[in-house]
Amino acid sequence: MPAKAHKVRIGKSWYTLRYGNKALRRYEEVAKATVADLGGTTFGVGTITYLLYAGMVYEHPYVTLDDVDEMLDTYLEAGHDITKIVSVVTEALSESGWFQVSPTEASASTKDSGETPAEQA
Repeated sequence: MPAKAHKVRIGKSWYTLRYGNKALRRYEEVAKATVADLGGTTFGVGTITYLLYAGMVYEHPYVTLDDVDEMLDTYLEAGHDITKIVSVVTEALSESGWFQVSPTEASASTKDSGETPAEQA
């Protein structure tokens, strides 16, 4: 069984996130970055999107990267704060056993460069 499940509510739907090897491999594939690049305390727009997408691979394999973009746009347009999603993602990453990310320290970056996480550094 992959890493511990964490639930996140986006709009009216609940999604289960897990960050086992398969999810982290997916992250590296789409982000064109390594999980070692996640050691910072801020996540850019691309990083948040890619992590959310990758974390859904076990329980929601039908969700596409475009779906995640739309979910996040709808979530934010409804007046919700991205830090709630970032908190769940960082907690799930921290408990994955792969590396330590403090849920209380990580935050969303306001920088929207449109670049992949590897390019944002």
